[in-house]
Amino acid sequence: MEGGGSGSVVLPLKKNINIKSVYTQLQTKWGELEKGFQGWVCKQPVLVETAAVAATYALQGAVVGLLYGSLAQSAANSYLPFEEFGKTRLLQVRNFSVLRGTDGAVISAMRRIRGGKDDTKARAVAAFTSGFMFQVVSNIPSPSTPEAIATGLLFAVCHGLAHEVLVRSNSSQPPVENTCYTRARCMLSNLGLQNYENNFKKNQLTDNTMPLLKESDLVMAGIPLGPRTLILNHIKRDPDLIKTQGS
Repeated sequence: MEGGGSGSVVLPLKKNINIKSVYTQLQTKWGELEKGFQGWVCKQPVLVETAAVAATYALQGAVVGLLYGSLAQSAANSYLPFEEFGKTRLLQVRNFSVLRGTDGAVISAMRRIRGGKDDTKARAVAAFTSGFMFQVVSNIPSPSTPEAIATGLLFAVCHGLAHEVLVRSNSSQPPVENTCYTRARCMLSNLGLQNYENNFKKNQLTDNTMPLLKESDLVMAGIPLGPRTLILNHIKRDPDLIKTQGS
């Protein structure tokens, strides 16, 4: 056989790429970026947070619009409501961007204003607003207010029912617990003290108790001196908490 014997050359084989490992690394990296973004957003005023969330959701909507436009143009128009979302890809990107951006902004604003509460009412209001704006923007320059209101109501009913079903099916994590510690969780994340979240929950140190916290309270909650110092310093410097303390 040609190339046999002692003179044969063995070429090294390339190592196979572990797709699962690459996917896991990308997922982990994305999680870190998302966590960092959420930590930054938590420290911003309401208007800045709302604008940042709106921009993020709007970008997601633009991607969805672009994908939908490509799919709609490659498939038979009779099977996809192509014209209802815009006759061109650019219009679809705009319409979906408005839809997602408005929905995310309203939910974020209501959650912040209502102390982290995210319930069916908030979802319905956000859905109505996004549906209304979607209908208005989709029919520029001659939008119809009655049609926009009808679309908003339809979105509100559908999203509200869907949220109710999801909440009832997720009985392992009651929504009350998740909403009581939103501000505390955000504070601990910003300070790098996520390990003490269970201390807050175990001792019922909710968002409402944060302006009242003293060092003795944190001692009883089992939080060491270093983290206690950071937490108390954060509470003293947080403008929203200062207003609550003075009221």
